[in-house]
Amino acid sequence: MQQAGFRPRDLTRFAQRITGQVRDHIIGLARQHGVEIEMVVRKNLRQEDRIAEILRTRDTHAGLVHIFTAKESAMVYDTRHARADGYAQIITRRGACIHYYLYWIHPRLGLIHVRVPTWFPLHLQVNFNGHNWLARKLDAAAISYQMADHAFSQCADWRGAQALADQMDLRQLHAQLKELTQQCCPATAQFPNGYHGCLTQVEYAHDLVFKEAARMDALFAERARQALLAIKVEDVARFLGKRLPLSYETQVNSHLGRRHAGFPLKHSFGPASVTLYNRPGGILRLDRGFNPFLEEDERVLQIVLSGEHALVGLTARKLRRVLHPGSRGRISRLLKRLRLHGLLRKVGKTNTHHFTSLARRVVTAVLHLKNNVMVPELAAASAG
Repeated sequence: MQQAGFRPRDLTRFAQRITGQVRDHIIGLARQHGVEIEMVVRKNLRQEDRIAEILRTRDTHAGLVHIFTAKESAMVYDTRHARADGYAQIITRRGACIHYYLYWIHPRLGLIHVRVPTWFPLHLQVNFNGHNWLARKLDAAAISYQMADHAFSQCADWRGAQALADQMDLRQLHAQLKELTQQCCPATAQFPNGYHGCLTQVEYAHDLVFKEAARMDALFAERARQALLAIKVEDVARFLGKRLPLSYETQVNSHLGRRHAGFPLKHSFGPASVTLYNRPGGILRLDRGFNPFLEEDERVLQIVLSGEHALVGLTARKLRRVLHPGSRGRISRLLKRLRLHGLLRKVGKTNTHHFTSLARRVVTAVLHLKNNVMVPELAAASAG
């Protein structure tokens, strides 16, 4: 503002100029790509359904698909204690402004949308699904697959697909997101520092794909009801790496509901949650946690049971040797997951970890259920 000749009390005049630039640029994008800007007036409008309707008649070539606009709440910049001499305090407060949702088919990320506010601090949000990104990779590698919603129901090479998924590079992703910000909100180019990028919400999911969807649905419905009855508040907190007693503000919930595709079973502790649900195409999905049906996760659970590290403890270097070729960052995240789930405890200010007694009880039970209960049941169901 100072470089442009504005004083702090002139925030409104300065911001209105930028707001006009953002609005005019998005209107220009809509005209350039031949798409309309749709005002959202109904609270129950699902933008994804509207986009799916448009994509049924539109080619899947890269480019802008559609734009929504709505007035929504946001953290905004404002002034207070403004004086005639130009002094004012610039603060953040809860407010509202016009937002644009730009849906794109990105050549590398697939279907995404960018949420662009029209008031400072112009907090952009880019939402994309990693399955769409992986689908682009599978196309390039000539690996055939089928998708059901945002999940893979069939794949000619599951191991190859996982190897491609492991290649996601956050530095490349950052460069792609930076390119999107310049494309959707070029007005920010006049700010020397540019945007600070961060991951605000990340969901990790494990999908178990069944050959027969009907058998999976029946099996899951029975298991989900039993889990709802058997799991207690303490179990939810412990699984998510939390401890009791809880403050009166923290909510711990277990919920089994209905969704358009089946039953979602969700355990939550404040903002953290773990969800198990079935999807169309015979897919059982788990968000967060460890999946004993995934080879790498089973290897980690086997390490918990081994007595090799019982006395001297486990370090990142040792774990990297066992799980070669795991990167440093990947091993650090794995150790954090083990700590969050209460399976590891760190020794003082050292880099050594010891497995907890809970870890051995829980992991023994999980692997027993997998190898001696679920696998035989699934094999018998498949044979029948």
